Amino acid sequence: MCQTCEVLIHDSYVPWFRSEAKSAPIVYGRGYAFMNDVFLSGQTLVDGLQATLCQENVEHGIEAAKRTIPVLNGCWALVAQWPNGQTLVAVDRSRSIPLLYATTTNGYVISNTIKGITTKAGDLVIDDVCALEFLLSGYTSGKQTLFETVSQVQPGEIVQFDPLSSSTVLTHVQYFARAWGRTPQNANRNLTHSRSILYILSPNIEGRDEFTTDGRA
Repeated sequence: MCQTCEVLIHDSYVPWFRSEAKSAPIVYGRGYAFMNDVFLSGQTLVDGLQATLCQENVEHGIEAAKRTIPVLNGCWALVAQWPNGQTLVAVDRSRSIPLLYATTTNGYVISNTIKGITTKAGDLVIDDVCALEFLLSGYTSGKQTLFETVSQVQPGEIVQFDPLSSSTVLTHVQYFARAWGRTPQNANRNLTHSRSILYILSPNIEGRDEFTTDGRA
C-alpha cells in the first residue's frame, strides 16, 4: 500500500531555507556547517546539499546524501524529499535543531514543531513513562517524546521514509556512533541505572516499578 510523507516546516519565528529545482529533490534546512573546509550557512547550505543530491536517479541521490551528511560539521537540520515521495531527515551530532515525525491515517508527517504534527496527526496522547522521565531529567531519551505517537530524529541520525515500500517504510541510519549504544548487553545496564535514579529522586512515587520495568529505559 502506497503511503504519503508530508513535510510541514514552520518558520514564523526562526527562518528555514528551501531549495528546489525541476525533477530534483526539495531540500529544507536551517543552520550552518563546514563541508570539506567550506563554510555553508542558511541558503548556501540547502543549495549545496540540493546540488549534491541531483543525481541520475533517486537511489543515487539518496546514496549521495548518506555520503555527504556525515561530513557536515556544524549545527544544522535538513529534510530532502524527492518527487516520488522518498524522504530523508537528518540532524547534526548534537541535535541542535530538533525534527519530529509521526504517523497519520495515510502515512507520515515531518515537522520542526509539534504544532505541525498536530495539524495532521490529530489529538496526541501523553506518554506517562516519558513524562516522568522528563520531570526527573528535563528531557526524554532516544527517539521518544512526550507523546506516544510522535518520535524525534536522534543526534547523528538519518531517517529514511520510503512511502513506496510494501514492507519497511522507515529506515534508521546512525551515521555518528553514540558512546552508549542500545545493544542487548547494555539494555539491562540501562534499565538498572534508570531504576536507581528513579528510586533516589522520587522515593515517594507510588507504583515506581511500572515506570521502570517495561524495558524502555
